[in-house]
Amino acid sequence: MIPFFEIVAVAALLAAVAAILLRWPEAGTLVVMLLVYLNLPAIAVKLYGVPTPVVGLLGFLLVPPLLQNLFMRRERVILNMPFLLLFVFLGTAVASSFVAKDTDLALLWVTRYLAEGVLLYFLLLNLVRTFGTLRRVTWALLVAGAVLGSLTLYQEISHSYGNEFGGLAQRTLKRETPEDVLFSQYDSEGPAGKVRLAQRAQGPIDDPNRFAQMLIVLLPLGWCRVRDEPTFAGRALAGSLSILILSGVLITYSRGAFLALLAMLTVLAILRGIRLFQVVAVAAVLIVSAMLFAPGYSGRILTLRGVQGLFSASSDVDPDAVQRGRATEMLAAWNVLVDHPVLGVGPGQFAPIYSVSYMSEHYSLRRVTEQRRAHSLYLELGAEMGVVGLLAFLAVVVATLRDLMTVRRQSASHRAVANYATAFIVAISGYLTTALFLQLSFQRYFWILLSLAGAAVHAARSLDPRGERHQVGIQPIGDVHRVTSGPLPSI
Repeated sequence: MIPFFEIVAVAALLAAVAAILLRWPEAGTLVVMLLVYLNLPAIAVKLYGVPTPVVGLLGFLLVPPLLQNLFMRRERVILNMPFLLLFVFLGTAVASSFVAKDTDLALLWVTRYLAEGVLLYFLLLNLVRTFGTLRRVTWALLVAGAVLGSLTLYQEISHSYGNEFGGLAQRTLKRETPEDVLFSQYDSEGPAGKVRLAQRAQGPIDDPNRFAQMLIVLLPLGWCRVRDEPTFAGRALAGSLSILILSGVLITYSRGAFLALLAMLTVLAILRGIRLFQVVAVAAVLIVSAMLFAPGYSGRILTLRGVQGLFSASSDVDPDAVQRGRATEMLAAWNVLVDHPVLGVGPGQFAPIYSVSYMSEHYSLRRVTEQRRAHSLYLELGAEMGVVGLLAFLAVVVATLRDLMTVRRQSASHRAVANYATAFIVAISGYLTTALFLQLSFQRYFWILLSLAGAAVHAARSLDPRGERHQVGIQPIGDVHRVTSGPLPSI
């Protein structure tokens, strides 16, 4: 029997939450965003055995702000082209499921995409309607990323890898295979200075590369807040949170994240969001941060030279086991795509059904006998859903980037609006770069990014020529209100 005290405590907590939501419905959106980005619902289920339906009750926190927008404020449902294209992608996934050997796996993939993709996109698009709300959601994400970065930084400084902070800062503490030792430095005699897997931060999702991926897309949003916060304290806080996020990225020792950082800096420079001397300053910050937070990171990056050995026998540096393994997995996915070019083999089918047999044909790079995913979003989607599915997925991304570029061009006189568009363009570019080496795992983080980008586009289209918000219903596709000079919106 549940103790009376616990019943009273839970009732009091629910009453307090209800009172807050009635007074400030938007709080539900901010809390859910914070908890989802910290991956706390998944941690509660996986590590602490909390029933999934109980965790799912968190979704009810989104009901008050949604009802407020649709009924109290009498605002209409928002749809945009990327959201409609999500259904095109869904249709290709369903069609591809008919050729799947394991229909249960295909159904699981489709169900997860519906929940973490279509539903999440729709909710955020209709909840984050103004730049004011977008600004507060941005702060919630920056706080979440900074919390995760600071926990990993504390672990690194204190070498207390065993303290995983309830699952928010997970580490691999066992070393059982040669791959668990990652060479971090090179000298004339060969590899020296080893980085252990335990030193690679894995965050709340228990994977260093995907942890880096979910953090790195927050850095452009930090740049946006540094540029546009009205007070020095706000800009300083945004800069500090960004540094903590960057420290978390570096402590993952992710080579893909390093390439993504270079790609984001390049895109930001092309969009004139950063000047040459600022690029030099950022590079200096990266070097100093790497030396302080992840001293083996530079050596880890040097191992990228081994990629040459995959294409040339005359290379002076051989690829390591991880690079040979990834190349084998990608080749296997490519050959599955070649053999099943139209609709692929079905969602969720490549790793459990096709990977081992196809990788065995390319064991000259590395012999792999266990199931592996493709380690490339593009190749795995192509293998599982064919060219049709891959093009449908890319159509969502292209439509989002097109809308962002249009808003950025038409809001040139509103720097704050243009900066948000720039930040999302750069963030999506960073994610797409990491997707060269990572499949679509933990896809909710990707759809959160795209849905907030869509929300930023809608918020910009909802500004009248004076820069003030007006009521907008379902937007005609392609209809963009030109934002001209006038007072800056509250961002």
